[in-house]
Amino acid sequence: MSGKNGKPRKQYGALPFIQVGGKLRVVLITSRTHQNWIFPKGNRVPGRSGADSALQEAREEAGVIGRRWGRMKLRGIVDHPDGKIDLTLYPMRVERLRTSWPEAHQRRRVLVSVCEGEKLLTFKASRRMLRQWAAHFRNLPAEAGGGLSRSRSSQDSRARSGCR
Repeated sequence: MSGKNGKPRKQYGALPFIQVGGKLRVVLITSRTHQNWIFPKGNRVPGRSGADSALQEAREEAGVIGRRWGRMKLRGIVDHPDGKIDLTLYPMRVERLRTSWPEAHQRRRVLVSVCEGEKLLTFKASRRMLRQWAAHFRNLPAEAGGGLSRSRSSQDSRARSGCR
């Protein structure tokens, strides 16, 4: 997967999230070839931005419909078995989960807590980006589109200190 010049191959992905009953959940999928737990990602679509390409990958690979959340983007080098990937992730607030989507027969999809996501994600860089996003999200006030209800303060502090 590394580029022709030996540099990591550039890809764009979404970090899809949804709040269900006051609980924050992230959407993960399995890769087609190795069945690793990953975020939806792929190459840049010609004529589209990295963020738009990421949202399209999320629709096709995970069956999630939503919008980019804020201006944040996360970046990491993924040590993939087929070569290094220079991955840029864009947080995506999920508005709808489709029951049928283009790659549903090729992948599994789960909605999990941030802590569960850290345990499931195969690649270290993806786990780091998830932690970085979650810390940022939880520290934003609700009126800014982040945070959770304050009754979850014990869970918030656990998430900030790392999942166990």
